[in-house]
Amino acid sequence: MYRDKLPQLSAALSIIDDPDDMAFEASRFLGETLAVSRVGYGTVNKHDETISIERDWNAPGVSSLAGTLRFRDYGSYIDDLKRGALVVFADAERDERTAATADALKAISAQAVVNMPVSERGDLVALLYLNHADAREWTDEEIRLIREVAELTHAAVERRRAEQELRESEAKFVAIANSIDQMIWSTRPDGFHDYYNERWYDYTGVPPGSTDGEAWNGMFHADDQDAAWSRWRQSLRTGEPYQIEYRLRHRSGEYRWVIGRAQCVRDQAGVITRWYGTCTDIHDRKMAEERLRDLNATLEARVRSAVDEQRRAEEALRQAQKMEAVGQLTGGIAHDFNNLLQIIIGNLGSLQRWLPSEPGREQRAVANAMSGAKRAATLTQRLLAFSRRQPLDPRPLNPSKLVVGMAEMLARTLGETIALETVQGAGLWNVEADPNQLESALLNLAVNARDAMPGGGKLTIETSNSLIDTVYATQHAEVTPGQYVVFSVSDTGTGIDKDKIDKVFEPFFTTKEVGKGTGLGLSMVYGFAKQSGGHVKIYSEPGHGTTVKIYLPRWQGLLSDETRPAPNEALKGSRSETILVVEDDPDVRAYTVEALRELGYAVLEAPDGVTGLRTLEAQGKDVSLLFTDVVLPGDLNGPQLAARASAMLPKLKVLFTSGYSRNAIVHHGRLDAGVALVTKPFALEDLARRLREILEAPVN
Repeated sequence: MYRDKLPQLSAALSIIDDPDDMAFEASRFLGETLAVSRVGYGTVNKHDETISIERDWNAPGVSSLAGTLRFRDYGSYIDDLKRGALVVFADAERDERTAATADALKAISAQAVVNMPVSERGDLVALLYLNHADAREWTDEEIRLIREVAELTHAAVERRRAEQELRESEAKFVAIANSIDQMIWSTRPDGFHDYYNERWYDYTGVPPGSTDGEAWNGMFHADDQDAAWSRWRQSLRTGEPYQIEYRLRHRSGEYRWVIGRAQCVRDQAGVITRWYGTCTDIHDRKMAEERLRDLNATLEARVRSAVDEQRRAEEALRQAQKMEAVGQLTGGIAHDFNNLLQIIIGNLGSLQRWLPSEPGREQRAVANAMSGAKRAATLTQRLLAFSRRQPLDPRPLNPSKLVVGMAEMLARTLGETIALETVQGAGLWNVEADPNQLESALLNLAVNARDAMPGGGKLTIETSNSLIDTVYATQHAEVTPGQYVVFSVSDTGTGIDKDKIDKVFEPFFTTKEVGKGTGLGLSMVYGFAKQSGGHVKIYSEPGHGTTVKIYLPRWQGLLSDETRPAPNEALKGSRSETILVVEDDPDVRAYTVEALRELGYAVLEAPDGVTGLRTLEAQGKDVSLLFTDVVLPGDLNGPQLAARASAMLPKLKVLFTSGYSRNAIVHHGRLDAGVALVTKPFALEDLARRLREILEAPVN
């Protein structure tokens, strides 16, 4: 009898836009159909054991419960709701869960109650409740109706909320796209253009709202059509980025040069779902380039240009071959070498903590060994930096703040005989870079400058904005035209001879005396800048000092105010926190397990990913954090193990470690988003601090 009315409710909900109004309509339907005192739909905070009610339906003379209520004020039935169980009682005074709070329930016209839980992925999220002021038996038919209304209401409300979020997202995209001084377009996976922003229509004069069609071919210059469409079809076929220069008809009727760029968007399965692209007017630049070519169109200039181009190509090839050779060598030894250093440094650190604190022969011997091991680790990291294989963690930065923040530390490092001056450019742009690596690069340059001024002198660190044009970019290998922020480090030291200036960035090349340097400082700076999409230039003259400039690309986005949560000052763990260590090297694993136990943690261990996964399946609910090497033998490497573990235990924290991460968690030189990594060899203090950062961070 009751269920015959459900289609009417479904129809009524389908024409209501506001989710709260939908919930109220469902409540009204149940209240009037079953003749009860009150019906409401609220969202549940399972942790706080509260329900938040925007609006409920009430029979005449019955007060609303709108607001936030605590379940425990009215009984213990929240325990049943948390398990997803339906809560029904005909008389609060006779139900053991509400006998002690019956008066409170009767005071809100709820002597008889039906609480229908609404769950998502097994978790309680909402509640449809019916209250009656007097004792009342609930029939099976009524319960079935309530359950169907609850499911119908939740589905309709969530669908409407999703629709609202989609509309808001689309409106935001359109607003952003139309506010940018760029022609923006979008296509379906098959390449059909179905969206252009207002800038496109303004530029071309095409009627707003029109999209692809035969007439659009006429917008391309006849000489450029075949190349433009051929390149576009190739991108559609392969998924590779689209970029080409062509002439596009302006609204004035003139054909103007533009550069078209596009990138595809893929779903989780790797299937292309859309293409997004831009068109940028480069006509004035192209005309300037043509005029420049006309001015230089002599045989001598062409020959000189060809010779220079060949020299640059040979230099770029030589540099690329050198980089590849060093990279392969470094990557080949880094993993095993850093594992060995981890064993050495870790156990030396343990010895330092265990030996008597007063100075003695044993302490000096351990300290000397630790110093040598750390120097070896630094050499490995600098080789990785030069070969662009270090894992960068870039973040948007304010260059002025970074340099000012380093000033005091630099002054201490340089000593009293060196005068330090910092000069900040006006209107300085932001950059996106790894702050630790950038500080390390500037410190390397400052130390080199200090060593070039043995009798004292002046060191100047200056930041400024700069534009690299096409002419400069074509004269330097791996340089892209665009806007950059420049970090200039200048000294008044001895300078560098002209015949050595082209070699200073090569690994192991040094102008210092034997034993005074490794020749990897400038190599590290070079590798960091290149891996960050930037450029390094050195200027020097014997007797007149040296200037090294690091160019980093301008960051166009906004700086975030977010800061990483600081760990608790007490870096120790507790036995209530269990860490699973997955490490294939038995000596590294033994040290790591011992170190974690020394920090106070409970520890489990596994030699490979498969064993680690079995351990999690057996004891996963007790494990707080998975600490795994990236490179593991067998069928599961570290990232694969972490993915399987996170699917099994969504709240499990993960920390990776590696001496050389290859491409498992680092792509294009950057750590993948959301990945936490501590590189080998690590000190106990660094591991302790990193663990507290991760364990004390809120669960997303």
